[in-house]
Amino acid sequence: MSQLGVPHKRYSADFKMMVVQEALSGTISKRGLCRKYSLSDLSLLRSWIRIFAPDSLIKEPIMTDKDEQQKEIERLKSLLAQRELDLKREKMRADFLDEMINVAEEMFQIPVRKKAGTKQ
Repeated sequence: MSQLGVPHKRYSADFKMMVVQEALSGTISKRGLCRKYSLSDLSLLRSWIRIFAPDSLIKEPIMTDKDEQQKEIERLKSLLAQRELDLKREKMRADFLDEMINVAEEMFQIPVRKKAGTKQ
């Protein structure tokens, strides 16, 4: 049992082998596998790899965190570009509405904007 009274989760050898094979295939990162299969931490997966994988496969880089970081950077860049475009559109909309108020005030000779500092 762990310190909190919750028993440790046990995994079958077949499950461990399947996860190790997926880790060695390089299609997903080790951290991704831990999230996918709800493993407690990365050290658990590393110990399974040491036990179940041949030594020659362990030395090869599987999938670096830099690959994931680069993908995340690209995703964030595209998200930033979209947000900047949205901001430009909102500024144009605000300018348009401001100009509409100016035209309405001019046409109908009615002050629409609240003047600062006046008492109501």
